[in-house]
Amino acid sequence: MVQSVSVASLPVLFAGYLRMARLNSQIRRHTMARKCEICGKGPQYGHNVSHAKNRTNRRFLPNLQSGLVSIGGKTVKARVCTRCLRTHAAATA
Repeated sequence: MVQSVSVASLPVLFAGYLRMARLNSQIRRHTMARKCEICGKGPQYGHNVSHAKNRTNRRFLPNLQSGLVSIGGKTVKARVCTRCLRTHAAATA
């Protein structure tokens, strides 16, 4: 069964679509893997240790930055760790 949509409700539907697209892009941005795109460095696991030697689990996240890197003569924007950013930094004029 096909539903008919009135012309008056189109701006409301379009605004809802834009809102969902914006939310999806924000979710996509925050759910990106915390992994360097060049060397593959990712989170490591360890403990917080208090003065009383209580150990609680924690994650050590890599220092990822978005930057221009040159790989094989091509300059691309990538999310890389700072070590790879220093190694593969693109010469910008």
